Amino acid sequence: MEILRSQLNDEQLAIAKELGNNRLVIAGPGSGKTRLLVHRIGYQLRASSGSAFKVLCLTFTTEAAKELSSRLKPIVPTEDHWRVWAGNFHQFGQHLLASHGHLIGYSRVFEVIDESEASEVLDDALRHLGIRGVDAARLYYSISAFRGRVQKPTLEELAGSAGRFDEILKTYAELKRSNAIMDFDDLIDIPLKLLKNNPHLQAYLSDIYPYVFVDELQDTSLLQLELLKSLFNAGRSVIFGVADEDQVLYEWRDARLATIREFEEHFKAETTFLVLNHRSPEPIVTVANMLIRNNPDRYDKELKSAVMDRTGTVHLHSDRNANAEAAFIAERIAATIENDNRLPREFAILARVNWLLDPLKEALIAAGVPFVHVGDPSIAKSAPARLIKGAVRVAAGHPNSEQRIQRPIEEINSKLGIQALTVEGFLALAQALNHEDLSVFIQRLLDESGLSSAAEGTDIQNQLSVANQVVEAAIRSGVRDLPELMRLLVLEWNRLQSEVLNAQNKVKVMTIHQAKGLEFPTVYIPRVEERLLPYRRKDSYTNVPEERRLLFVAITRAQSEVVMSLSSAPSPFLGEIAECDISQI
Repeated sequence: MEILRSQLNDEQLAIAKELGNNRLVIAGPGSGKTRLLVHRIGYQLRASSGSAFKVLCLTFTTEAAKELSSRLKPIVPTEDHWRVWAGNFHQFGQHLLASHGHLIGYSRVFEVIDESEASEVLDDALRHLGIRGVDAARLYYSISAFRGRVQKPTLEELAGSAGRFDEILKTYAELKRSNAIMDFDDLIDIPLKLLKNNPHLQAYLSDIYPYVFVDELQDTSLLQLELLKSLFNAGRSVIFGVADEDQVLYEWRDARLATIREFEEHFKAETTFLVLNHRSPEPIVTVANMLIRNNPDRYDKELKSAVMDRTGTVHLHSDRNANAEAAFIAERIAATIENDNRLPREFAILARVNWLLDPLKEALIAAGVPFVHVGDPSIAKSAPARLIKGAVRVAAGHPNSEQRIQRPIEEINSKLGIQALTVEGFLALAQALNHEDLSVFIQRLLDESGLSSAAEGTDIQNQLSVANQVVEAAIRSGVRDLPELMRLLVLEWNRLQSEVLNAQNKVKVMTIHQAKGLEFPTVYIPRVEERLLPYRRKDSYTNVPEERRLLFVAITRAQSEVVMSLSSAPSPFLGEIAECDISQI
């Protein structure tokens, strides 16, 4: 038990040892909520040593699931490792369908496709119905939102489907089922139907998993909450959730404050607060508190800094235009690295949206500062990344491989302006090389197909490089076979890509959304301006409380220094923290 006691403060220890009741822990950033959750699991398993039941631990993202698994390993006794199922909601949905999907007529063997591939299948559905002029990628997001929030699509979304939303949805579902493929939403939607249609399975699962743990509860959707309810057996199950209502950032994915309140009420959970922040010194925590207290419908809590070994500073810089602002940030980082013997990886630049990062990347290049764009969506959705996944799919023997690599090959040829690849040539070369070790196989495939040389000096070369590194990272994670590797590359591509890029000793450039859960000694937050933070679309602001939460999250990533900057009219959020100790630089 000593390993459990030594890593928790008195407040956390009392919660971890109390095992009997449903509990909701509202925990601020840097308060050790994930540490608390894994130690609670450790106590639960030790209190039931020799029992056959398992504990189920669910979280929102693949990044969080990976972090959970790594933290659980030293806490859970070796003999009890088999008693923990830890992963995100989509991974658990896949597990349920692979084991029990046949009960509602689904094949146990299916392939999971990512958003880019799902858009292609949706495009096939549109062509099948003879519908032209509809953007399949945009429509996919409308369909995903509709399925996630369990309500009818808006008039705007219906207009984007040529008025045939229901018909498109039905055809899209039929195409997926006939090809034994599922998108991310299916991994929540269909397991929920499976459980609702099979009460005996619900009872069976609640016996196997009488203890359910939920991390990052604030990020879950209504459907994911419904899945939790379906797994819960009142009187026999115990559920433990950790959340922070100040970090609800995904309302467009149906994460919302109401989910936390409904969890509390439905499961009659005792609510406890963790407010000691072990990441940021007092000046940074004070600014964060002053900002977030302006949000309505919050629990009555304020962070308190537990950091005693270093000081913290918050700065504000104003400049004449966006390029000058970007140059200031890049040159200040360059000077700090050189003069203070700092490493590039100690700095992060966090922007509200990706397009705001463009002048900053140009300025970093001009200043000679090494950087990497973590979470760059252009890589994950790129034709090279889809082609490399297609190469793994070919090696894994998946059906329809030819059809799935045709589009990325066409896109690559179009961007290069030459016929660098053909589907037939690519497949023939893949079959000739498929006895190779997978990482060697992919590199030889790229080299001998002529793609590597054709892409030299283009964006495609960088996309191929990162995608190849992602595959190598997946292989290093210990996958046992090619089908499992393919599932990993679909379900965890974003995590693996972030893992590859975060490992580099470079300045991290990313959106605030991408930075959630991370921490850095120095954080730059550019363009804290009117119309950008809070973000304004057309004639109205988006959700202002969520925008305030975004700035709160950005500020609380910092371990020592926050530098906010602007080059236009200041954000109204700056007025809310004007009385804090913020120095002008």
